[in-house]
Amino acid sequence: MSVRLPVKIDYDNCMGCRKCYTLCPMDVYTWDEEKNVPKVTNYMECWFCGACMMDCPQRAIDVQYPLASW
Repeated sequence: MSVRLPVKIDYDNCMGCRKCYTLCPMDVYTWDEEKNVPKVTNYMECWFCGACMMDCPQRAIDVQYPLASW
């Protein structure tokens, strides 16, 4: 079974500004100092607030909202 992460990062567009890392109220991200990019490590904590997506200057983040399964 594969896990569908709520946050997708387009690393080709990410400029390493750290906005997603610093703005996330739930600390979904950790920072990879070696590559200078965010990593989604606490995906279960995501509230789907979209703060990271809205404040990303490069539009490198996409929040995948969950679909109801009935």
